[in-house]
Amino acid sequence: MIKVLRRLFIIKVIFLFTLTFFLVNSHIGEFNPIYRTLYDVWYNLLSTITKISSLNFGDLFYLILLFIFFYFLIKRNKLRRRDYILRLILFVMVIYNSFYWSWGFNYQYPINSKQTTLDYNSSDLKETLDYYLKKTNQYHLQITKSKNKTVETNLTFNEISEMCTSYFTRNTQFKDFKVNKSYFSEIISYLGFTGYINPITLESNINYNIPVISLPTTISHEIAHQIGYSSESEANYYAIKSTISNKNNFIKYSGSLLALQYIISELQYSDSDYLKLKLSEINKGVIENIEEKRKFNLKYKNPIEPYIKKLYDIFLKKNNQVYGIRSYNMVVNLLIEDYYQSKIKTSKLDSN
Repeated sequence: MIKVLRRLFIIKVIFLFTLTFFLVNSHIGEFNPIYRTLYDVWYNLLSTITKISSLNFGDLFYLILLFIFFYFLIKRNKLRRRDYILRLILFVMVIYNSFYWSWGFNYQYPINSKQTTLDYNSSDLKETLDYYLKKTNQYHLQITKSKNKTVETNLTFNEISEMCTSYFTRNTQFKDFKVNKSYFSEIISYLGFTGYINPITLESNINYNIPVISLPTTISHEIAHQIGYSSESEANYYAIKSTISNKNNFIKYSGSLLALQYIISELQYSDSDYLKLKLSEINKGVIENIEEKRKFNLKYKNPIEPYIKKLYDIFLKKNNQVYGIRSYNMVVNLLIEDYYQSKIKTSKLDSN
């Protein structure tokens, strides 16, 4: 009986792996609405379960996987070579199946078809820079009352999380969001990540070592992933859009600051002379907040990080994000588009 059940399990795993591999590589459009429906149900089920406790179930799951991995290594000499290889293959197949069916198919079947390009008009970029520069200075002064002071806050992690999730609660069909402090914050600081979504438990996990000014946008970025936005550019866009829409000035400032940073990064490549002129218009306190982020990155800089980023770049490219790591910066295209759309709407209202 045990042998029969074992064979049935193996057949099911192989069948599901074959189906999953086919769907991942065929990009069948008709599967899109089916997966979206399945994902919505799955997300609501998991969020109901994970919210019963403050435990980070996703990180605990990773620890269990690590234990299983070492268990395989220990058992290696106690199993026949054929059985060992079979178990190892089945283990990989189960992880592969679980990843894609739980969250990974969002890469293949995105919510939007807004796959931006890296092309942009130089004058559009400069005008969008002016817009976010003024906005960032404005939010900064509202908080500090001085151009020279850095923005700080007494808000707790949970308070910031609640403020960030409120936007998505109001504007999506999802109502429950689990945002955790990652148990592995120190490790992922050295790996160069500010947060991640656990694709199995669908919890957002935040690197608690990052500067507090980065918390609102990081949390919102991961929440965007939770609701199915796999594109890094879109997750960045909704992180910025949601935080700037917040009633709290600190949250607004965090979003506007991130938008400004991405646009500055693009101008460094396209027109560094123009950028040097514009930097003098940024409040000194804003510059110091940007420097705070830079110092954090330098603190954890290490020889391994570039290789981890390269692996992640390959992973993104293999999963329908053709620009890989560069996809994060593609948020600039969406910010430019959003700015001009709002400008058109404003001009129409003024004309009426």
